[in-house]
Amino acid sequence: MSYLLKNTEYSRMAEYEAILLAKHRARFSIRLIPGKITNAYVTGILPFSRVILVGEELLKIMTQRQIEGILMHEVGHFKHGHMRKLFYISLLVSPLAISLFNIRSEMAILNNFLILDLASVGLAGGVLGFLMLYIPGRFQRKYELQADLFAAKAVGAETYLSALDIMDEVSGGEVSKGGNTHPNLVSRVKHIKSMMHEEQ
Repeated sequence: MSYLLKNTEYSRMAEYEAILLAKHRARFSIRLIPGKITNAYVTGILPFSRVILVGEELLKIMTQRQIEGILMHEVGHFKHGHMRKLFYISLLVSPLAISLFNIRSEMAILNNFLILDLASVGLAGGVLGFLMLYIPGRFQRKYELQADLFAAKAVGAETYLSALDIMDEVSGGEVSKGGNTHPNLVSRVKHIKSMMHEEQ
């Protein structure tokens, strides 16, 4: 991944690489995604492949310290091994999903009743969705809270929460809504404040 990024239009954010290394002892390659992207992402399971991608729009609307908080959220994912864990979860779930698909295919060949055939399609679709989307999503929601707390401890809860508020505003409220893989903003704020209070 690092080699490929050197040959793309993603420019290196050397200043923030230096900040993470000097202040947090976190060595990451950080690249800027051009355009209207208002998020950040971490890639790479192995240490030599870890790269953080940052939307260019964030640099225009956030302070340096807020950007640092967003970066530390992504560092938190790596430090807690979230990507590795999600990879293992997918390895466990995928064979089950493939087996279910094969069973469904066998049933389609042997079954001559339309109603039963349609019912089996609905059942198989529901189970596949549970295996491939719901289960990994439940784990990822937990991991997002862990990464939030990691970032809040690194830059301060007030700074990090202000960064989340800005991301919510520029995303049209997507952070507030949350989703299958991310808790809503109220839950994230509550978790950070609760955990930070307990550790005081």
